[in-house]
Amino acid sequence: MSVTMADVAREADVNKATVSRVLRGDPRISPDTRRRVWEVVRRLGYAPNVVAKGLSSRRTDVVGVVLPSLALPWTGELLSGMGRVLSKRGIDLLPLSSGEISGSRARTLRILKSRGVDGALWLDGLPEEEPDFPLVTLGQSLSRGSAIIIDEPHLARELLARSGPAGIRLFQGPLPLFPGLAECVPEPADPERALPLYDGLLPRPPLPERAILCGEPAIAAFMGWPAVPWPAFDIGVLAGRLLFNLIRDQGSRPGEIRITPAVVGSLGSGLHS
Repeated sequence: MSVTMADVAREADVNKATVSRVLRGDPRISPDTRRRVWEVVRRLGYAPNVVAKGLSSRRTDVVGVVLPSLALPWTGELLSGMGRVLSKRGIDLLPLSSGEISGSRARTLRILKSRGVDGALWLDGLPEEEPDFPLVTLGQSLSRGSAIIIDEPHLARELLARSGPAGIRLFQGPLPLFPGLAECVPEPADPERALPLYDGLLPRPPLPERAILCGEPAIAAFMGWPAVPWPAFDIGVLAGRLLFNLIRDQGSRPGEIRITPAVVGSLGSGLHS
């Protein structure tokens, strides 16, 4: 049976709050009391874990990252962006996959609660209930958090400006990176002359001479086409900053923050000129 803080308090003839303060290094505790508590801690072999530490400090220095799947191609970039902000502040990441099984979001939320996370980035819609810790979400915010909004109207205007008078013909697959483009890109007057824009799928032969790919920068570069990568690293950096400020109740904590994806490359003639 594991040793509890109550066991330490009883052996040291103090209350649990005093034990907690001693373990935190509170300078208000007298040297005699501090020495007595530490002697009992060592004798009983009491080892406070991360969650127990969080009960006294109200922080565990762990934040969750909820993704539909950990196999997404941009997962590494996202975690790298978050880690750049949070690791220097002593905060660890707990990546979780919510999956596509019924009830998996609720299960993921239970895991986050059981681990006592300080907050989370949730990139799979919204949880079925709002937790008691801050969330940074994508597209829509909850009352205790912030939302990162991908500015698809701004992206659409930039793409239309590049396409010229012929306009854009949008092709979207079942899982597009930028689903809002369908509402922002008007149907071209002449689809055959319009610039193809592929989001969530790749073109089939015969390949067009000029096109734009969403989320496939390596393939686009090979073809000599522009690309619109999903801004995973930037989202990770923003989410890390927002979560840290929300957890610490300090700094800038907007209800939402907008980010415009960058268009990489120029409209050349491609491989088929």
